[in-house]
Amino acid sequence: MLNIKTNEILALEVTDEKVHDGRKIMPRLIEHALKRKDNKYIKIKSALGDGSYDSDENFKYLQTKRIIPGIKVRKNSHLF
Repeated sequence: MLNIKTNEILALEVTDEKVHDGRKIMPRLIEHALKRKDNKYIKIKSALGDGSYDSDENFKYLQTKRIIPGIKVRKNSHLF
């Protein structure tokens, strides 16, 4: 996760090719960024992601956090 204004890395998680990043990683990255140890206030307005993040779970999660999704949806996607 990157702050696009400052280019500061807020959260990072490395996985191997066996992990499906879409559903598991986005909430973990956002939660990690929100719980910073330096006590800086973080307000996440939007989250951008490629098609691997196109899942009902991610859209619902972002909605509960009031974060605007900027996720590329797949052609066969449907809204929750």
